Amino acid sequence: MCSVFRDFWNFGGTSWIIFSAAYFIYSACNNLHGESIYKIWTQSFYPPDLRASVTGFSIAVVRILTAVCSVFTPVIMNYSPDLLMWMLVASLVICWAFAAATIKLVKKYNIHDPGIRHSVTNKDTGLSQR
Repeated sequence: MCSVFRDFWNFGGTSWIIFSAAYFIYSACNNLHGESIYKIWTQSFYPPDLRASVTGFSIAVVRILTAVCSVFTPVIMNYSPDLLMWMLVASLVICWAFAAATIKLVKKYNIHDPGIRHSVTNKDTGLSQR
C-alpha cells in the first residue's frame, strides 16, 4: 500500500505539483478576471453610442492575441512542460495583482461598483452601515 501512495505522489515528477499550484491559483483568481468581467468593465468605459463597437473590437483583439499565443503553447510544452506550468503560474499571479490593484483604485477614487461594498457612516449616529 505504501508503494501505491509513493507512486501516486511522484506521478509526473514536479509537473504534478506545479499543475496543482497553478490550478489552485487559477481557482482563487477566477472571479477577478475573465471574459465576463472584462465585458462588464469595458462597456462601462465607453459612451452608449460607441459601446457595442468598441467592446466588440477590443474582444476581437484579445481573441486574436489568444489565438497567436495558443500557437506557441505546444512548442513550449514540447520544450519543457515545467516551463509552461511556471509561465501559467506567473500569468495568473500577474492577473491577480492587476485585479487587486483595480479594486484598490475603485475604492480609492470612490467609483461606484455594485460588486464592491462601500462602508457608509451615518452622520447622525456615527455608526457604520453596509
